[in-house]
Amino acid sequence: MIHQYGAHRARNGHGLREAFLDPGHPSLLAAGNACGTRAGYGGVQNGGVERILVSACLLGSRVRFDGGAKTSDDEVLAAWRAEGRLVPFCPEVEGGLPVPRPPAEIEGGAGGAAVLAGAARILTPAGADVTAAFLSGAQQALAVATSFGVRMAVLKEGSPSCGSLRIHDGTFRGRTTPGQGVTAALLEANGIRVFGEDRIGEAAGYLAGLTAAADRPRR
Repeated sequence: MIHQYGAHRARNGHGLREAFLDPGHPSLLAAGNACGTRAGYGGVQNGGVERILVSACLLGSRVRFDGGAKTSDDEVLAAWRAEGRLVPFCPEVEGGLPVPRPPAEIEGGAGGAAVLAGAARILTPAGADVTAAFLSGAQQALAVATSFGVRMAVLKEGSPSCGSLRIHDGTFRGRTTPGQGVTAALLEANGIRVFGEDRIGEAAGYLAGLTAAADRPRR
């Protein structure tokens, strides 16, 4: 069973707090708040598990602009899910955008940092400015990550929100260019490492390093 994040959000209007949790898990946000987790606490609160922020579409939630998902069949991601590590999140839905919605790209392929600095906008093919929704979603993603002590994320590559190495170039012609999405840029600027779903092996190595450091005896 996979929770349909977008459908749950549209139905109850509460987004993260009421939806898109793994079956069998309690409300992750409530648990995180109750434990007082913060990024500065080392990322191993909530029972000693290192949490990982993940794009909800990678876990089967139909939250993409076209109403679909980009479900990953990666065995490592599945193992992390079974361990209760994953904190699913869709910045665009949490930022207030509907499902489905028009595609959007950062003008000129300028990248998330430029959007955060106010130097670039995010537009639809018709020229509608949806920058505010993307910025809101990015801020909410950072807040959720902070509440869980998250120190790494696996996000959908190529997205204007979640791309970590590449994004679309703003022409709506299917072309990509090196760069980060808005959420990825904000997370990285706040010390959270971001990996695309095609770099889960690299992410696993980074997690192993975090876990080893956390297990190391303090003098």
